[in-house]
Amino acid sequence: MPLSKIDAPPRRPAGPGEDRSTSVTAILRATLATDGLPHVLRPGELLWSQGDRADALVLLNSGTLREYRSSPLGQRAVLSLLRAPEVLGEVAVLDGRPHLSSVEAVTTCAVVYLSREVLVDAILRDIEVCQAVFARLGAQVRQLTEQQTDFVFLDLPGRVAKTLLRLAGGTTPLSVQLNQTTLAQIVGGARQSVNEAVVQFVRRGWLHAEPGRFLILDAEALSRRAGLPPYARAHPVGAATRATRD
Repeated sequence: MPLSKIDAPPRRPAGPGEDRSTSVTAILRATLATDGLPHVLRPGELLWSQGDRADALVLLNSGTLREYRSSPLGQRAVLSLLRAPEVLGEVAVLDGRPHLSSVEAVTTCAVVYLSREVLVDAILRDIEVCQAVFARLGAQVRQLTEQQTDFVFLDLPGRVAKTLLRLAGGTTPLSVQLNQTTLAQIVGGARQSVNEAVVQFVRRGWLHAEPGRFLILDAEALSRRAGLPPYARAHPVGAATRATRD
């Protein structure tokens, strides 16, 4: 979606105790509220397709998006589920290259577009925005490194446990709206093997599974199965849920 250049307003300094370096979402929210272009996506509607030109940063205000890559034969590999509030598209916007993956709406989603010109201008003239973007990109590199390590050191049940904890985030109760086919694509396993892991967790009383939804009953047990350290068990998942960002 081509966007015209929009003049970004001056940004206020960070308030006492406010950590803006870790959240580009918080820093850009004020600008997006006044200078962004709002849009509503219906379930199944594409935000963009793999290979599309990147011309905007996008803030997800409500709803859930699915990020996936497609093979030349049309096979899908789901990379992640994105829940509001979330910012996406920054890598492709910054390097000017096409999007590496497709993003579609799982539920009705309210998004706001911020043009590449406005984002680049904000980075060049506002050190806080620049630091926030670098911090976010650094977090994505760490996330990618962790996920690659998981494929080496964790077996499939361990990856299933860790993925469910990560996707549950801070929900109360801890739950994930997800079917087993999508879960299998995210963890990189066959659906039958993922089903066996889920059945094992259900039998042990760690998890309740129903069509399209998982309810975590024992986060501590799943954390141990995922090989998470004690601190991570107390804080089971990070904010990031994406395998890549483009």
